[in-house]
Amino acid sequence: MILELGAGHRYETTHRAVVIGVVAAPRAPGAGPRDAVPRDAVPPDAVPPDAVPPDGVAEHPPPAVVASAERLLAEGADAIEIAGPGPGRVGEPPSPRAVARLQEAVAVVRGRLGVPVAVTSADPVVWLAAAAAGATVAVLPVGSAPSQADPGAPSRVERWVATWVEALSLCAQGGAAVVLAHHGSAWPGEVRAELGRAAAAAGDRGVARHRVLLDDGLGHGKSGPQCLALLRSADGLAALGHPASMAVDARLLPPVPGKPGFHDERAAHVLGLAKGCRVLRTADPRAARRSAHIVAALLEERATGRPRATHGTVAL
Repeated sequence: MILELGAGHRYETTHRAVVIGVVAAPRAPGAGPRDAVPRDAVPPDAVPPDAVPPDGVAEHPPPAVVASAERLLAEGADAIEIAGPGPGRVGEPPSPRAVARLQEAVAVVRGRLGVPVAVTSADPVVWLAAAAAGATVAVLPVGSAPSQADPGAPSRVERWVATWVEALSLCAQGGAAVVLAHHGSAWPGEVRAELGRAAAAAGDRGVARHRVLLDDGLGHGKSGPQCLALLRSADGLAALGHPASMAVDARLLPPVPGKPGFHDERAAHVLGLAKGCRVLRTADPRAARRSAHIVAALLEERATGRPRATHGTVAL
């Protein structure tokens, strides 16, 4: 399968996995998810996020973001993901200062490092600004649309959906890739059905199939049993015919001894890769790359019947 993360960044992923290094941003004090409205309150072909990401990496000085990006690339990442700022309420614009910082960080990472840059945000205005600075991948949460319980909520959701559709269209026109990441409590059947509808909506707007990535959203509003069920059936995500992505919520994982803030994703990554996942979004690309090497060696052995020379040199 061919995966494209923007013009000039194509990857053959039959056995190889692509690692996207995530520049982590701490959640601001008091930040929380938006309220959700019933799923039938928005058009079925919309791609609606249901939660605001933390006040994004854009709140940090761009030099610090670039330094983190350089470290992630040195540890084995192929691309960089930056969290954009999100408004606290539907209808409120993101902070102009935060958006300007995000644009500066994206422009410097793209210009200096020359790698694909993904931006995560529940606000389409943020993505449009990031794309203007050179971002090549939009990470769009899929789930229930955010709203407020007030008389103006329906019109706000209507405007939001229209802007989101415009963002998808601009992704298509600019050759950007889209990661559709599921958010919210759901079991595998419902998750894959919603992701399938979102992928169809992206296709209807002109985003090519090899630029539409699907992610089960492990942990994002899901219980432990739901996440385990999604992991066990990860081949069902790959069966949807798009590149399958994985990002695991750290709260589901044991901590890495001696590395504060890091959690052990290796078992989840190996299982996901073995079942067809080919994109790992992680703050620990070194461990992800090692897992990817091991699974690639095993898959190549199975396909060719010949052991790969580096198989015995890769250790978790």
